[in-house]
Amino acid sequence: MTKPITIRGTDQGAVQTYPGQTFPLGTRMHVDGGRIFRYSKAGSTAIATGRVCQSTRQEETLKNLHVSALTAAGAQTLDLEYNRNTNLDLGALAEGLAFVNNGLGEGTIYHINSNHKFFTPEIPTNANKLTGTLTVVLERDTAVIHDTTTRVTIIRNIYDGITQSDAPQTEAVVGSTPVAVAANNYFWLQTGGPAVVLQQDEVIKGLPVSASNTTRGAVKVTTVVIPTSTKEQLLTTQSTFGYKVTESLAVGAQAGPNTGAKVSPITGEAVVPETSIGYSLEPTVSGEYSLVYLTLDR
Repeated sequence: MTKPITIRGTDQGAVQTYPGQTFPLGTRMHVDGGRIFRYSKAGSTAIATGRVCQSTRQEETLKNLHVSALTAAGAQTLDLEYNRNTNLDLGALAEGLAFVNNGLGEGTIYHINSNHKFFTPEIPTNANKLTGTLTVVLERDTAVIHDTTTRVTIIRNIYDGITQSDAPQTEAVVGSTPVAVAANNYFWLQTGGPAVVLQQDEVIKGLPVSASNTTRGAVKVTTVVIPTSTKEQLLTTQSTFGYKVTESLAVGAQAGPNTGAKVSPITGEAVVPETSIGYSLEPTVSGEYSLVYLTLDR
């Protein structure tokens, strides 16, 4: 598709869903009020309104693929050795990325135009070889020479196959749904500005929020995980006067201000902050929907 990658939209347009594709995935749309959206496709499961979403799950079978043969600079395809037990439809990888993670040409990245169909029964059987040739069509010519030392990883477009965020999330959080979306439909995923999302527990106005690690599709207060000498985790948890460090009762659990949990000896290792996706504008109560300002896109 050769349409603009940034467009001006309307409030009505931001809540439209489509059974077919009309824009390239990832097209950016601005609407009044400072809100930003990305054109996306839902996965095989419907998503409710006001839910935090994560990108499509990337397949292990598309990582570290060997280039089949010497590929001269200026070619527009890459032939890769691919698992014969996995089928791919024509164009299944379109709008994704291929990057060279090792070997000749490492550090190079390409946008994928399409791919040839890869269908196991059509590939000649070789008892000594567990792979066939997957041909990936690139948007531009190869910039450098690639050979059999080259290893390529393919990433599907992060806006293709959006799902409600897992708890904890298993892929990167990419936005929230401004409208209910049917399975496999296209829609405008909100990535920036004021958005209404499901709230877990208490959040504080003006402080950062993250995807919940216990409630799918919700936001919670952003916390920091602190390693301890016993290899447990300490969590910063909210109290009346701010935040305090308490010993976690289980990995991923949030100890409340009145649990009486004691602080374990700290290892001195680096703390691991959760990824903030924005901050609270107008909190409500747990289980209801509150207003947050998303900062995934600016």
